Order: sequence, then C-alpha cells, then structure tokens
Amino acid sequence: MRIAVSNSSPLILLAKTRALDILTHFFDTIYIPSYVHREVVEDGMMNGYADALLVKNLVDSKKIIVASDFPHVLLGKGIVLHGLHPGEVEALDLALSFKGDTILLDDEEARKIARTLGLVVKGTLGMLIDYNKAGRMDKDQALKKLEELNKIMYLSGDVYRIVENSLV
Repeated sequence: MRIAVSNSSPLILLAKTRALDILTHFFDTIYIPSYVHREVVEDGMMNGYADALLVKNLVDSKKIIVASDFPHVLLGKGIVLHGLHPGEVEALDLALSFKGDTILLDDEEARKIARTLGLVVKGTLGMLIDYNKAGRMDKDQALKKLEELNKIMYLSGDVYRIVENSLV
C-alpha cells in the first residue's frame, strides 16, 4: 500500500486545477494533520472555495485520512522550525511519527528540512511529471496543467523550463 503525508499546498493546487486524480493514482491513502484539514477543508468551505469541497470528498471517501492523535516528534523535542507554516510542521511531525512512504511539500525550506530528517519528498510539480511519465497524461495535457499551476503558484522561469523539459 502506497501512503503519503501531505501538507496543504499540494492538495490546494491539485484541487484548484482539478487534478486530484494525480494523488489517488500514486497513493492509496494520504494522511493529513488536523491543521492541514482545518486550513484546506474547513476554512476553505467557510470561504466558499470549490477546491475545498473536492478535498472534502476525498476525506469523506477515506482516500484522505485526518490524523489528530500522533506524537509531535519535532515539537516534543523542543525543535523550533522558524519560518515554517504550522501545517508544514505538523505534516513533518506526522510523517516522522507515521513513517509514511512520502511527504508531499512544495515549500523549499520545508522540503530541505524533510530531507535532512530522512523523509522522501515529492511536490506538486514532481507528481505532475511522474503522472505524465506514467502515461496518465500526454505532454499537451501536462503542459496545460503546468500553465494552470503557474497561474496560481510562484514558479521561476528556471523551474518552469525544468518541468517543461521533463515532460514526455
């Protein structure tokens, strides 16, 4: 069984671009900490965001499991992760305590910390590339998704070209 722990941004970005099937293709179960659920689903629904409903549907169908009772490994050791969002810290804690296969993060600082903690990291763009290479989306479709993502997240020109050149 393929398992991941996710932070907010991959869920939001894939939901906004109607590409949550990328997540369910690669992972049987995605775990999220309660802070991420509150941010993505509860606050999103309160603000009327359609993408929040799409993520809620995955929670309701048990493709996404909300974890609230897990040891806070980093916080429990007094490790302060300055500059990280509370959802990122909880996702790191959950991944460390759960031993999930992969942690889904887009923020570069959070990704660096995750790697130093020995976690396997995957981001939204990496999943798009992998989905394309798995034959689930052709190059033209993947380029359209990349363009949609570029409109809602910051991508440097270099990162955009790297992703563009990685598509088959």
